[in-house]
Amino acid sequence: ISRGIERLASHLHKIADGDLGVLISTTSDDELGMLADDMNRMVERLRLLLGSVRHASDNVVAAARQVHANSASMS
Repeated sequence: ISRGIERLASHLHKIADGDLGVLISTTSDDELGMLADDMNRMVERLRLLLGSVRHASDNVVAAARQVHANSASMS
């Protein structure tokens, strides 16, 4: 059990440091396996959320550029 917990903790440290490419391979159906599956699901949702934030940020930048261009053309 302690080896499995150490492995999960190691992966969690990587995720906490911003590595969202972490995928925990699981072969067991016990509590540690379920925890690893949930962690994988969490990381995938974080990836999707980050992608949405990036997309929204790109849209804000594009809108700001358009407003700037419009105001410059009115001057």
